[in-house]
This record gives sequence, structure tokens and C-alpha cells, in this order.
Amino acid sequence: MQRKKIVAITSALLGLTLTAQGGVQVTGNACNPDIPSSAYQIVELPSGHFNVSLTQLYAPFGKTFFEIHPTSPGVIIDNVVIDVDGPPAGSPVIVRVLPDCNNPLVRIKSVGSILQTGTGETLLNKVEVEEDIGFVQVEAIGDLLAHRDIVGPIIATTADNSARGINIAWAQRHILGDLVAANGIIRWVTAHTGDIGTMRNPVSIMAKHGVIQADSVVGNIFAYINTRINGGAGPFKFLRARTFRGALDTAEIVPGNTFNGQLLVGVELAADITIGRAFVPPNFIGLVPAGLTGQIIINADNLPNPVWTASVYFGDPADPDIELTGPGYTESPELLGGGSIGLAPFALHDESCVPPNGETVSVGTNDPPLQVKLRHYGPVTWKGTAPLTVERQTKGGICEWQLVTNNFVFIPAKGDDNSIIAIAARGAPGFEVGYEYRIQATGQLVCDNVLGAPPVNWAGPYVLSVESAGPAVSDADISGPGGIPDGCVDAFDLAAVLAAWCSVAGGNPCGTCGP
Repeated sequence: MQRKKIVAITSALLGLTLTAQGGVQVTGNACNPDIPSSAYQIVELPSGHFNVSLTQLYAPFGKTFFEIHPTSPGVIIDNVVIDVDGPPAGSPVIVRVLPDCNNPLVRIKSVGSILQTGTGETLLNKVEVEEDIGFVQVEAIGDLLAHRDIVGPIIATTADNSARGINIAWAQRHILGDLVAANGIIRWVTAHTGDIGTMRNPVSIMAKHGVIQADSVVGNIFAYINTRINGGAGPFKFLRARTFRGALDTAEIVPGNTFNGQLLVGVELAADITIGRAFVPPNFIGLVPAGLTGQIIINADNLPNPVWTASVYFGDPADPDIELTGPGYTESPELLGGGSIGLAPFALHDESCVPPNGETVSVGTNDPPLQVKLRHYGPVTWKGTAPLTVERQTKGGICEWQLVTNNFVFIPAKGDDNSIIAIAARGAPGFEVGYEYRIQATGQLVCDNVLGAPPVNWAGPYVLSVESAGPAVSDADISGPGGIPDGCVDAFDLAAVLAAWCSVAGGNPCGTCGP
């Protein structure tokens, strides 16, 4: 009751006039005027705006309805305060902001805020306005319909409940504020002709038990979407945008009543997408045209026997330019737009390594020291100094593999979380001409942004051969008596090959070069 006294005293000090009408009408269910006048207050401000306070549980053990209607066009409500105390359940307070009872085309112009301060079980069932909806904080929120913008933030304070939260947030133009149901669900977020968030001020859309749909229809989404905050396991069903920048973190993408689990991005997917579990049909991601610049992680919860069999389309899903249906794809990040899709634990993406796995590289005398970038399908990190082992043998496999890890240091690739670079250690020879190198991951090289940070899962070693950019040394007929080829491959040729090895390698491979 102290809150009601504060409201009354403040109104008196400001010289405000209390009125039952003044362009705003409060009724019961379906425009029923038969509710106690003591259950609410309408305060007309000097500017012609209004404040509305709802203060009494007039139907205990039943449903207490409050409908707020305009009685003339252009009405602006600065604040609606729902200050109704009551039991936490069993006597619900149902609040609506609706058009004129006599003319459904006359709506409240805008509502600046709707705030629940009372203890009663409260459902903001519906708000429909001609222009904007501002800040809303209520236990459970139904349908918010703004024929211009939802400014927000919109916050549902429900206790843990998989059925309550924010049902619909629909704006004819833009959604500019956060939407949060920390212990509930968000079903439908739509900006019909505009954007969700802005590039400078992206929004957060967060719920414990799932976000069903985020749809900009023809615009862009600049948002960080998390469907499973507070330890939840909420799914996601549908996203549509020209460009999606930000992030999506969800337990799984699942089919919906209208759409299969679909992410449809028309121009660029610059968001990082984290899917906790499997990604399987009939769900899919459609990118038109090819434009994946972010990272998609599948099985981020590190479940055993991970599965990725759903399609990621680049181009029209009916006739795509590229279709990826699982891990191990060979398309380069550049072909996809710069980003990657990884099934955790991540494998080495052979084709996107520099040089690619299995390549032979020619190195000239004046070339800078060779370095190797090992790129994975997802982000990696490591602790310690030995995320990789490096071995080498003379080209052609005549010698045993020799461990030369100490000749190298390993560093992150700048601006590329998926890669690790091997370069020569200070004062060490690094990658030398005349050798074949074999690189393998140790347990220190682990998957980043994956539960438990499991070690990477390479299918096999990375292999690289290094040769001189000068004339090749052949094992055919290259020498004979007097150093002149004699028409056969014999000891003269072997001696010439060994001499060439010793020259280009600068060492004593296999102990064959003499003292």
C-alpha cells in the first residue's frame, strides 16, 4: 500500500488532475464498464498525455480484468503501472491495451512504459498501439503489436515456466530493444518491414526455454539470440533476414508448425551460430547468395557420436550452387564467403590449410622462411607449448622419421580462430629443403567454444614436402665415369644423389655424407 501513497502524493505535488475519462477509459473484460472505480486511476498530464495505475484485485479467486482503451484518436500513455497485490497464483490479473470500444480503428497512439510493481499473478495479455511500445516489464507477456516500433526493452519476469514469457513481439517497422524471458519462452519476434536491432546497437533476445522465431521478413537482424540462458535447453525454429549479424546460441534447431527448422539469410550470415546438439533433416540453413562469414558450430555440447546430416545451402535451396550435408567438406572458406561449419570435435580442414595438406612446396634461396597454417573446421585453442608434434624424413622416405618439434614454435593465426601456425624457432632451421614433414596434433590442441574443450579430431597427419626451386635432383641416370651419364642407373648415380642431398640439406641425412 505504500507504493499507492507515493503515487497519490506525487500526483498532488505536481498539480495533476485525476479523471475517469480524459481520452482514456479503463474497463473490465470485453469493454465491460462494471468494475470498481477505486480499482484504477487515470492521471491526465498537462501535455495531454496520461498515466494509468491499476491498483486493486477486485475479483479475488477469479480473474481481475483491466482493459485500457482510448476514447479519442491520438492518445499517448506515458506510463501504465500494474500495482495489484495478491496471491502468486489462482487470482490472475489480466491487463490489455486495446482500441476504442466503439471504433476498432482508433488505437492508443503510443505507450511509453508498462511496469508491474504488485505481487499478484499478472498477465499482460495484449497491447496494440498505433505507433510505439516502449519499456515493458511484467510477469507474463502475451501479444505486443506496434504499428510502428517496439522500442523496449521487453522483460518477462515469470518464474521458471516453459509456457510463459513473451508470446508475440510484432512491429510494423523496427524492434529496437532487448527481449528477455530469463526463466520462460519467447515465441515470435517479427519486424515486418524494418530491422531487429541496428548495426550500432544490436539487441539481445534471450530465453531459458527457447526462442521459436526471429523474423525481419524483408530487413536485417542485428541480434544476440540465446535460447537457453540460465541453464535451459531451449530450441530454435525459424529465422529470416537479409543479413544476420550477431550470434545464435541454441540447444538445437527443430521443426515448427509452419516451417521446418530453417535459417534463411538472403545476403550475408555474419553471425556465429552455436548448435548444442545434432543438426539433422528436415531442418536446414539456406544462404542466398553464398555469404557465410561467421562460424557455425554443431555439437557444441560435446555429445558422443555427433551427427550433422542436414543441409546448408548456398543459393536457392531448390537448386543450390553448393550444398553441404556433413563434416569433411572440401570447399574452401573463400568459396563459402570466408566462414566455416564445424562438427565438434573439429577435424583439420585439409584444403584450407596453407599449404594444403599433402602439397609439395618449392622454396628458393632468397625466399622468406616457410611457415605452415593448419586450419580447422571450427575454433581451436591450446595451453602449454606443444600443441603439435613435427617429424621429418628425407624426401623419398629413405630415412626414418626424426622428431624435430623443438625447431618450431606455434602461434595463433591473427584474425582466424580456427588456425594454428607453425614457424621456425629462433635460431632453428625450420622447414628445410629436401625433407618431407609430418605434423600431428597433441592433446593440448583443443576445440574452443565447445563444452569440456575436447581435443581436436584429425583424420590423419598433416604432410608437407619441401623441395628446392632450382633444378631437381633426379634418381635416374645422372652420372657415370668422369661425371658423364653412362646410360644406366648405378653407384655413380647414387653417389651424385647423396652429394646433392648433402649440398641442399646442409647436413648429414642418415649418416651417408661422410665425416
